[in-house]
Amino acid sequence: MRYTPSLVTALIIGVASPTTRPTEALSGRVVATHTGTPLADATVRVDGVTREARTDSAGVFVLPGVPTGTITVRARRIGFYAGRGTVRVGGAVHIEVGLDPVLTCLDACVAQPSPTPGYVRLAR
Repeated sequence: MRYTPSLVTALIIGVASPTTRPTEALSGRVVATHTGTPLADATVRVDGVTREARTDSAGVFVLPGVPTGTITVRARRIGFYAGRGTVRVGGAVHIEVGLDPVLTCLDACVAQPSPTPGYVRLAR
């Protein structure tokens, strides 16, 4: 197979001049602020980075490929207000993120059988 000079030059230039920023891993734990209880299934992401991480049952997450420098971290989970903070990354960083619960009052309701099969009527 023969390479044309322009293709070889393009390949050499592409390898010789990386344009990506250095990256590090960001790890941490997401907890409920009022109790300190770890929050499983919370989503953690960094502004400007396309991937995200989910917390395990201990509230722990690891997000590799985070650019070094000052970044904005966002965390969210159903039943809690989203959290946001700024972190300086210059090596492997471990953070703890606290989320405040959303307090919602629900009306009581009673499920009653319906004459139509497969349907349930809700009464307040």
